[in-house]
Amino acid sequence: MKKLKAVIISALALTATLIVAFAPAVSANSALTYWKGVNASGAMVTDENCPVVVNSEKIVFDIGEFPESYYEEGESLKDYDARVTATYLFENPSNYAVDMTLAFPFGTVPSYAYGAIEGEDKYTVTVNGEEVEKKTRYTLSDGDNWSGDFVTATSVSKLQDDYGTFGKIDKDSNIIRYVLSTDSRYDEFFFEIAVYSGNVAGLYMRNLNYFRHDGNGRFYGTWVKSGEKIEFYVVCNGLEPVYSYGLRQEYGGDREDVAVAVMKREEKTLREYADETFPFEESESARIDWFNIVAEALNKDISRCIYSKDAFVSDKVLCWYEYDLHFEAGEKLENSVSAPLYPAIDEGYEPPVYTYDYLLSPAQGWAEFGTLDIEVNTPYYMLNTGLFGFSKTENGYAASFSSLPGGELQFRLSTSENPQKDVNYGYYVVILSLFVLPLTGAAAVITVIVATVKRCGRLKSGEDKHAKARKITVLVSIAVCLAVSAVTATATIVVCAGVLSSKAAVNAVVFGLAEAFDVAAGAICAAAFLRKKKDGDIS
Repeated sequence: MKKLKAVIISALALTATLIVAFAPAVSANSALTYWKGVNASGAMVTDENCPVVVNSEKIVFDIGEFPESYYEEGESLKDYDARVTATYLFENPSNYAVDMTLAFPFGTVPSYAYGAIEGEDKYTVTVNGEEVEKKTRYTLSDGDNWSGDFVTATSVSKLQDDYGTFGKIDKDSNIIRYVLSTDSRYDEFFFEIAVYSGNVAGLYMRNLNYFRHDGNGRFYGTWVKSGEKIEFYVVCNGLEPVYSYGLRQEYGGDREDVAVAVMKREEKTLREYADETFPFEESESARIDWFNIVAEALNKDISRCIYSKDAFVSDKVLCWYEYDLHFEAGEKLENSVSAPLYPAIDEGYEPPVYTYDYLLSPAQGWAEFGTLDIEVNTPYYMLNTGLFGFSKTENGYAASFSSLPGGELQFRLSTSENPQKDVNYGYYVVILSLFVLPLTGAAAVITVIVATVKRCGRLKSGEDKHAKARKITVLVSIAVCLAVSAVTATATIVVCAGVLSSKAAVNAVVFGLAEAFDVAAGAICAAAFLRKKKDGDIS
């Protein structure tokens, strides 16, 4: 029986130790540690048949500072001055003059900043050392993650000089704004709009978190509190859209339990709406760009970026510098373009690691491409010098190529030569809590049951009522342990399956209660069996 007691104590001690040792790590490692940056890229010619060749290119990264991982709302990156400068030696080998338009993408707003990119006047375009005029243009990014890979084969084709057509949407399309009032016996319910009309080209609803479509129509949904107003926009061509709305039955309740009334209906052309929500500095090309962004976004059902000027989500919009060059027959020009650098930030290392991406593949679009030289001027350490053959220099690092290398350029910098990975134990703690702790508690309960049954089999008829009372207490404790373990296991399975609620906060509370029950089970076992020897009830 002493061995049995040792097993019980060991099991309880293991449970308590795991809880005490690892539970704080969940909150300690729950903060965001990774922020997406923005890819940089070289200049691209908008004419596919341009004869101009690139004799050489030199890319200089001046990185004297790192950006902050978080900027307060209202702050900007205008004082941040890390930049890349690409210098091209162009040549027109043809026997005729060439006029060409170049586009230089300089990215979206990185995930660690608010608002549009500021301080553009710090970045210039020069030809043979003289600054030339540039226009800032805008397109909707193709990347699924918006601030990730924003340059694709079709990106430059989006720079249009006129209003475009996207699916059923063009400058003559109408946009209708509806404001609905709601009343329900539910404090909160899932509200769904079903659009059946074939002439509906798109729909936007604030806080939209559900969308599906089938052969019958499109379905949009969001959680709504009773009495809350619902606002949504429908884009259509000529005809009034056919739609219905109400409580989605899969979430419980009936549509009749929700009363909805139209409080306001406003209609205007999509072009008028785009002009009202225009977020950029005034220019004719920027207004055309903004309409095309709005129309394309609505056509793709990703129109959160066009609700209003204040709700403009700039990380979906790719910014470009556009400028013109003129070549006489056989002429050579030196062209330099500078733009800001926004790295990805990984604070999962100590000290943090900053990753810079520069896309080389767009340069394959030139008629010919010669040599490439790369310089990284920085006081920091480069962590992956071997990937592109970087060598250490007095000012940082450098690499040279006789032709355009394959793949994209990526390098990582840090203030330490050997940053250490900060292992996030949170994931392992959750897995441990979900499986090991309940199993340990169950093992302890089973051990207690076996010990008690054996002990009760030795009851003597002459035992006093106090001893019997204590044994009854033990049996009651076991019953409570079993009930608590059942609740813990059930709650754990519910949380793992994610069926309790669509809200993470509710799942977190239930998970916390489940673990509290598990701790209580261990405490009851300990109180029942780790008695002083003088009680003598358990061998």
